[in-house]
Amino acid sequence: LAEFAASSSVDLAKFPLGANVYGIVKQVSKIGVELHLAPSGQEPSEDDADKEFQVGFCTKEHLKDGEALKSGDKVLCRVVDNLSDKGIVDVSMRSTLVKGGTINAKTAESARKKALKDTGKKYNATVELVKPHYVVLSVASLSSQLVIAPV
Repeated sequence: LAEFAASSSVDLAKFPLGANVYGIVKQVSKIGVELHLAPSGQEPSEDDADKEFQVGFCTKEHLKDGEALKSGDKVLCRVVDNLSDKGIVDVSMRSTLVKGGTINAKTAESARKKALKDTGKKYNATVELVKPHYVVLSVASLSSQLVIAPV
C-alpha cells in the first residue's frame, strides 16, 4: 500500500477532512480495504483507469456493516484523515459517518468554520481514529463533524 502511495503526487487538499469521496475498491485484506479515490465532488469511472489516483485505506472497523466488498466495487466514503506522511487518505464507509459528510470541498470547509464559532462549548465525541500524535473525533450533535485533537 505505501509503495503505491509514495508514487502518488495527488494534492491531498482535494480530500478535505470530513468530505465524502467516491472510490473504487482495489484490494480487500484482513485489515481493511485499499481504494483508488476520486477528488471530492467527482465520481470515478472506468475511463479513469489510466489517470492518477489517490490511494485511500479503510480499516475493517470503518467498513459498512454486513457489506462484502470486492475489487472493482464503487463506494462512497468519508475522509477521516488526510495528514498521512505516506500520502494515504484514511476513509470510513460507516453509514453514521458518511451521512454526515459533504460531497463538496467548499461545503466541508464551511462546516468546519461554523464549528469553530462554538469554541469553549462542550460536546460528546467518538474516537474514530488514533494516530501517534493526534486522534480524529466525530461529534454526533454537529452532524458527525470531524475534529482533530492532539494527544
